[in-house]
Amino acid sequence: VLPREERLAVSKLAAILRVAEALDRSHRQAPGPVAVDLQDGRLMLRPSRSGEFGAERMAVKEKAKMFEQLYGRTVLLDSREGKA
Repeated sequence: VLPREERLAVSKLAAILRVAEALDRSHRQAPGPVAVDLQDGRLMLRPSRSGEFGAERMAVKEKAKMFEQLYGRTVLLDSREGKA
């Protein structure tokens, strides 16, 4: 059994991994490289490629819950600009 601090570290890393996996939900690497910005308590993910990314958007919304609980930041996939 891991000590509490190590369990928290593993949980935080798992939350990041879940969001990263959600960004390639379609398994086509559609968004390409993603820039990350912190704005007003939100983690903004900005893909380098333009597009709708419907599957990725839904997956991020679903998979970000753990991240939001652990880090206290909302996660949003912003594909309007289409550039990182």
